[in-house]
Amino acid sequence: MTTEVAAASARPHSETAGRIGPNAILQTVAVIRARFGDAAASRVLAGTPWRLEHLPDEMVPERDVLTVVHATLRDLGYEQGHRVMDAAGARTARYLLAQRIPKAAQCIMKLVPAPIALRILLTAIQRNSWTFAGSATFVVRYGGPAVVEFHDCAMCRGLHGTASACAFYEATFRELLLALVSPRARVIETACMAADAECCRFQLWV
Repeated sequence: MTTEVAAASARPHSETAGRIGPNAILQTVAVIRARFGDAAASRVLAGTPWRLEHLPDEMVPERDVLTVVHATLRDLGYEQGHRVMDAAGARTARYLLAQRIPKAAQCIMKLVPAPIALRILLTAIQRNSWTFAGSATFVVRYGGPAVVEFHDCAMCRGLHGTASACAFYEATFRELLLALVSPRARVIETACMAADAECCRFQLWV
């Protein structure tokens, strides 16, 4: 039986609606600087209040993240931009593992069966969805492969093409599952608003 939990109401403070943690910008800029140089990184920050010498250290308006994503895909092209966002998502997962997910919880997830570990992890992700989903509605479904969805996704809103554009989220989920749930875990974005789907949907296999 499939169960569904919507996390739109998980934001504990109304002033955080429409804001996203800074890693979406910090890690994207770090990858672009390493691969393409400071000039390319500066270009993707244009249109935001942030600069290489003044990067965010707290939650930012989701429009800033959306601007950076749009600019990355536009300036670097879809293939290179997708790789950058994938690497930025992986870096974000490593940051969460090092700084945000308690070590005791990590130990528990590594000891219990994968389906239980997945439930524990997705419950934590759902509880904290207000930190990364912005004003989007975040939904978790269990049954078959687990599914997570972003409705009115703040990562690709306004993009129109034929391919998915949420590599950042896909990589973040993938690296967390590989580290905490199963070395065989897979995460695939099966629908994306950027490709005219009704929502951005990810299937999670463990």
